[in-house]
Order: sequence, then C-alpha cells, then structure tokens
Amino acid sequence: MPDTDRAVYGYTLSGTLLNSDNTRYAGPFLSSGIAAGDSHRTPITLAGTLKNMYFRVRLNNLNANGTVTLMLNGSASALVITVTASTAGLFSDTTNTVAVVAGDLISFKFDDGGATAGAWTDFSIVVECQYV
Repeated sequence: MPDTDRAVYGYTLSGTLLNSDNTRYAGPFLSSGIAAGDSHRTPITLAGTLKNMYFRVRLNNLNANGTVTLMLNGSASALVITVTASTAGLFSDTTNTVAVVAGDLISFKFDDGGATAGAWTDFSIVVECQYV
C-alpha cells in the first residue's frame, strides 16, 4: 500500500551553479530557475515535518566547502548539508527536522562557502515531508 502521508519536494539543475563567490536560491518545483535573492519560494499545503534532505552533484570543483540550506519563510532552518570541496556525489542531512504548517514558504539556499574558483555542475536536491 502506498505511503500517502508523505511528499517529496525537490529541484534539479542541469548546468552550472556557483561560479565561485556566490549564494543562490531556488524553490522546489519552480521552473523559474536560480535567483540571487530568496524570491523563489514554494508554499507548504499541509502541516508536517521536513526531514531527510539529500543533495547530489555530478561535478564539484569548488575550492571550498559549500552548503545547501533549507530556507523556511526566508530564514535558515536546521536542515543544512555541507558539500565537501572538490567532491562529487551524494550528501545528506538525515538528522535534523523542521516543523512546517500550511502556508509556510520553503526554498533552497546554495552557498559556495567563499570559494574563489570552481562550480557545482548538474545537481539535484530533495527533502521529504511527513504530514501530521
């Protein structure tokens, strides 16, 4: 029987992000792309708990550790993933959780950690929502 009390919010980029010294934002499911400010937010429709955030990057040649943060109503939440410098693959935060209610707005913040060279190329991010 399918698990109907869960949803997955995500974003995928086929291309290059963070050409060093950048912070960018994206909203789950939004096709409007990446923005310099946190204007790309997606509304939560039911109360629940966000958890199990995963980030996969195909090519990472940033020369500093970067982070991916789930933003809640424009503020950083407890869900944060550190992406090790010059390391491709799967990164996750499966420890922290964030409570949400209907009407909350979420987005993803991508920060290059002050890198002076490099970029992330071809990536995807997902976060699970367990509804209450």
